[in-house]
Amino acid sequence: MFKQLLGFEVFYQLKQRAFPLFAFLFLLLGFFVGGQGFAPANVNFNSNYQVFFNTGLFTLGCVFIIMFFVITGVLRDKQHQMESLIYSSSIKKHQFFWSRFLGVFLFSVLAFSPYLIGYALGVTFSDLDPERVASFNLMAYLQPWLYMVIPNIFICSAFIFSVSTLTKNNTATYVSAVFIYMIYMISSIFMNSPILAQAVPASPESMAMASIADPFGIAAFFEQTQYWTPFQKNTALISFSGLFMWNRAIWMLFSLGILGATYITFSFRKMSQKVKKAPKLKHINKEIIPYMPKVATNSLKSNTKAFISLLKIELNGIFKSLPFIAVMLMWIFIVFSEFYANLFNGGEYNTSSYPFTNLLIELIVDPLTIFGLILIVFYSAELIWRERSYNFHIIIDATPTSNIIFFLSKFVSLLLLPILMILSGIAIAVGFQLALGYHNFEFNLYLSLFYHYGIQFAVFSMIAMFVHSFAKNKYLGMGIFGLIVLLTLKSSLIGLE
Repeated sequence: MFKQLLGFEVFYQLKQRAFPLFAFLFLLLGFFVGGQGFAPANVNFNSNYQVFFNTGLFTLGCVFIIMFFVITGVLRDKQHQMESLIYSSSIKKHQFFWSRFLGVFLFSVLAFSPYLIGYALGVTFSDLDPERVASFNLMAYLQPWLYMVIPNIFICSAFIFSVSTLTKNNTATYVSAVFIYMIYMISSIFMNSPILAQAVPASPESMAMASIADPFGIAAFFEQTQYWTPFQKNTALISFSGLFMWNRAIWMLFSLGILGATYITFSFRKMSQKVKKAPKLKHINKEIIPYMPKVATNSLKSNTKAFISLLKIELNGIFKSLPFIAVMLMWIFIVFSEFYANLFNGGEYNTSSYPFTNLLIELIVDPLTIFGLILIVFYSAELIWRERSYNFHIIIDATPTSNIIFFLSKFVSLLLLPILMILSGIAIAVGFQLALGYHNFEFNLYLSLFYHYGIQFAVFSMIAMFVHSFAKNKYLGMGIFGLIVLLTLKSSLIGLE
């Protein structure tokens, strides 16, 4: 029975249009990255070190494809109301659970793996300096696949799959994906991982902590190779030892523990719910009013009222949602910690700084970009697909309200999310300045954040709405836009300025 269930998972996922599209997109991504010719001085473009470095960074994008396969693999029974039929069949719990997880894991690996093929093709068929292109070495690509791609996808799959299986909720699945990025960000920011700490060299202690805490293993890779010479980067292979080995082992065991706990907790049956007694209705005599058709007006006043009403509905749904609350709390925590570490705790070299406005702005711009884009990635999908998710779009489409009103209400709602992050960051910064008796606030510098970053968020919001308008489903749109965001965030690492 297990083989039949796994075979059905393979058949079902192969029928999804998103699978070949994801595979093709990662193939193109790998070809583009490999053909850019980005590498440190005197380091070969296709050395094991460089392939490892680029592959590790772009495994951050695997969360989006995993989320799609988890939704289609785990929540489809609930969406199509098939749970009662499946749970009452002769299928055993372990057959159902492990066939679904293996389906998610295998197809996530298959969707990402073309990246390495594309990388090899990009290096081979691009006009790069031939002196810095070594002969093809299979191990240069096989090692990153074994040490980075497989473990990272397994770790993310285990966590997202477990949350989705236990909650059977789309929103909780989004939160689990955001939480993985939160762990990565915390390990990078607070433990001085070299991926973010570009100006200040990390201490051995902070490097060791970041190497263990980073679920993607990127900090552990830097820890092992930080003192390598160009000759070693061109010839040596990554050693599965030291902190790198401990990172992979600890996170793989942690993922297996999560899967085991989920399997034990997961109940392979549909729990019956108590039926509440219907409240008794009092008979009230109501005046019968004959139906009077209303003539729809399309004036500026009516459109303004419709826009304000829709904006309130969209924002009310966002502000009460768990992902928004979680991201905002994490954002406030990181900003507060960054300010406190630099202004009270001595900073990197135990030399506390004055709370100059430009210094405080510099401390928040990196997390602002990442957290703002995370909100846009997830809530662009929610806002665009909300009506269709509840089969309410037919009624909405039949209303006389202009399409531009619906578009503007969603666009403004989406743009207000990173704007609120900017405002909260400014409020925390001013609070620290007041606490330290510093009153030269330079509000013109604070307001420049709305120009330098607000316009970027507006462009990304527009791109997100454009992608979702043409995507066949919500998760495919999230995956495509997530790849666009990831490529943009790491553009300088592949030679784009």
